[in-house]
Amino acid sequence: MKLRYVLRTRAVSDSKHPDMISVFHGPWLLGVDEAASPGFFDEPFTENSVKLAPGDIKLEPAAPTGPAAPIGVPVAHFQLTYFPGGYPMQPAQALLRPIAEATSSADQNQWAFWLPVASKGELK
Repeated sequence: MKLRYVLRTRAVSDSKHPDMISVFHGPWLLGVDEAASPGFFDEPFTENSVKLAPGDIKLEPAAPTGPAAPIGVPVAHFQLTYFPGGYPMQPAQALLRPIAEATSSADQNQWAFWLPVASKGELK
């Protein structure tokens, strides 16, 4: 038996998080983790924003970094451009990867998978 996934990348939002999106690639929920992208969590990281809108999105694939995870999905690693809360005029990069890769109970990394979006005026 073969299992096939449509590896479409999409951003979704819901009524509980109207100013935020989550990003999926195929069946995988993607997030930013502190170990791979420590700069994303610099204060005031709660004011970070991304320039993405719900629906189909295009992201640049990320080059492999570090040792392979016990459960790794390198096809779902992407570069995420974000605007740091402390320096919103200087875009930065973070690694967006499947949260399924956080397989160890000893993994104490912070993850962000609800991403604040830039204001609608900035999305143009």
